[in-house]
Amino acid sequence: MQDNDPTAEFLAKEQELLKSVGESFNEFTSPIYSPDISMNPHESLANDVQYLGSAIDKMNVTQNESANPPGDFSNNSLNTLESQKINEWKVKFDSIVAERDQKSKERHELILKQAEEDLKKFYAEHNDKKIRKHEFNLREEEEFIKIRDEDPVGHRWDVVHQMVESVTKPKGSKDTSRMKGLFSELKGNPQAPGNQI
Repeated sequence: MQDNDPTAEFLAKEQELLKSVGESFNEFTSPIYSPDISMNPHESLANDVQYLGSAIDKMNVTQNESANPPGDFSNNSLNTLESQKINEWKVKFDSIVAERDQKSKERHELILKQAEEDLKKFYAEHNDKKIRKHEFNLREEEEFIKIRDEDPVGHRWDVVHQMVESVTKPKGSKDTSRMKGLFSELKGNPQAPGNQI
């Protein structure tokens, strides 16, 4: 097979470099790695990479543990300080939200109360207008019946003309001046239909 395996040479150089780091490296490695020359070169490379990856992971774990030894409370005190600040913020935020909710509730109740008062006022005004309109219509009807039932003086067109003139013009009504003009002409014309009795 192959006498010179490039992977084995690379790993041997790396191990020599890592030996200079000290005994801490030897604690985390399994017995000295010796590549299996009889293996397929691709399998050998995969095993070498896996071996190096696990060794690096072990070194990272130890470095993290040595950076924060169990007796060191600086990280814990930092977390406690952060959690105190977060708790203070939560309490403050909750009080602000509760105050805002209370103001919103009071405003909502005030709006509902105002709406009820406005609704009562609207119905009172509406009923008052309705009663006044009904009374006005009754008076108008009585006047109309009184004029209608009087003994007509003159011809029928005189009575029609008098009725048209006595009626008040409602707001927003159409222009009836031409019709009134026609009634005026019929009133004064003795030959108009209905004038001959």
